[in-house]
Amino acid sequence: MRFSLKPMLSMVLVLFFLPIFAGVAFAKGTGEIVQELSVRGNAKGESDAIVTLLKTRKGDALDGQMIEDDIRSLFELGYFSDVRILKKAVDGGIHLVIEVKEKPAIVSITLEGNEEINDDAITEKLETKLYTIVNEATITADVRMIEKQYAEKGFYLARSTYTLKQ
Repeated sequence: MRFSLKPMLSMVLVLFFLPIFAGVAFAKGTGEIVQELSVRGNAKGESDAIVTLLKTRKGDALDGQMIEDDIRSLFELGYFSDVRILKKAVDGGIHLVIEVKEKPAIVSITLEGNEEINDDAITEKLETKLYTIVNEATITADVRMIEKQYAEKGFYLARSTYTLKQ
């Protein structure tokens, strides 16, 4: 059986090391004052909402640890596959650009190869829903649920997989 999801955007590997390395470029105690904060790359999330979640505020001195915390908190939302904070020099200080790459949304779910259980029985138990952001943990749980349904019918060796397509 093959279980496939078609996201709107291409899947991008999350760079888990980015939060660790991003702070390297922002040394503590530089004395630079944040004059502006802006968001780039967001389509679904409101820029103001993203800025509100940050510890770094306009008028603050640049702090590398706070930048790392900001990147980490944006990743923890689960909406972004990539988060970067870029620094630009402006009169009187710096302009921080929060560059995000949103995770794709699921626009269709297709079940293939299931012969012993009808599609409706599987679909009604899926935690993955249309038009939600791709969450591979939820998809993996759905795959295990499908395998469990087959095992309950006596098909103990049945395996299910998924693929994400653009």
